[in-house]
Amino acid sequence: MTTPIKIELKCPCCNTKFESRSLMSTTVGFKETDFHPISLGFQALPLYIHTCTHCGFTGLLGDFEKPKKISNQLAKRISNEIGPLVRDGLPDGGTRYEFAARIAEWQGKDPETIANLYLHAAWCCVDERDMENESIYRLSAIEYFKRALDEEGCLSDDSRTTVTYLIGELYRRVGEIELAHEWFNRVISESDSDEAKQKIVALAKQQKDNPKNML
Repeated sequence: MTTPIKIELKCPCCNTKFESRSLMSTTVGFKETDFHPISLGFQALPLYIHTCTHCGFTGLLGDFEKPKKISNQLAKRISNEIGPLVRDGLPDGGTRYEFAARIAEWQGKDPETIANLYLHAAWCCVDERDMENESIYRLSAIEYFKRALDEEGCLSDDSRTTVTYLIGELYRRVGEIELAHEWFNRVISESDSDEAKQKIVALAKQQKDNPKNML
């Protein structure tokens, strides 16, 4: 069961104090094969992301509680590019995760972090039945996951296997089946006795040969 609570946050960009909603508890009933968690009750994903409606700064709870220093130049960019999009009220969860991804890129955060924000945006779109933006966000997640694979030291060995699988699954979900199989084959070709990796290898084989949407 998803139980929301009200919290007060201070924006690290403009210092405005504002009220947001967060989670007191949630129960995940199922997961999809792209690791999208399905909560019991209403979906919890939008409660993990917070937006200052004064300037537009958007991020996860840690971005407010333990913020990085925001330069005047970045603060101005956030206010100019995102601020006008939130002053009439909060947009949907997918859009707010997109804002967080854009800000994370402007802050120079690593590509895996940015990819995961776009992936969360896509998951929100699934819950919101926004198929057009779901595909856009999945493709953005693919782009940044690829960058994470290319960037030395960005991913652990275990994470590389999972990210490679995810790229294949995301391609499958946007209808790019040949590309999906290419990335699944990269996972399948791995020979490793590690149990966690072998689970991902087995999942890649399943999604190539007999794909399912739920784990």
